[in-house]
Amino acid sequence: MGKAKSVFTVWAVAGIIVTPLCGLFFSCGCDWPWKGLFMACDAILNNRPPPHCPWCVNPLAATLSIGSALTVASLGAWKIQYCPTSHHAEILYRSGFAVAIFSSVLFLGGWLTALATAHPSFLGMGLDVRF
Repeated sequence: MGKAKSVFTVWAVAGIIVTPLCGLFFSCGCDWPWKGLFMACDAILNNRPPPHCPWCVNPLAATLSIGSALTVASLGAWKIQYCPTSHHAEILYRSGFAVAIFSSVLFLGGWLTALATAHPSFLGMGLDVRF
């Protein structure tokens, strides 16, 4: 039962942190759910010049990045070995591990999206990589 609760917790936390991470990665204006979520995103607002948020204008890139991060994190929460001491400690341990995995894989997916869509920056750093 702790495995299923951990996977659910990861999905819930991911739903909260994915949009602010998008704003952090691409400097697009995406923010926390209680601060407007994606309503300030440069892809939504018509008065901002390009480049626009690559996840908001390219749903396939967003789906691949976020979906792969959720899949790997869910597998991590389910498969990690744990010595049971208490039920709550198990959920916290599995969930924390999986949220770290989610953030790491999402970071990689965001960086690859920035490269694949020729977005000029990632985490505020200029990307001048040519293939």
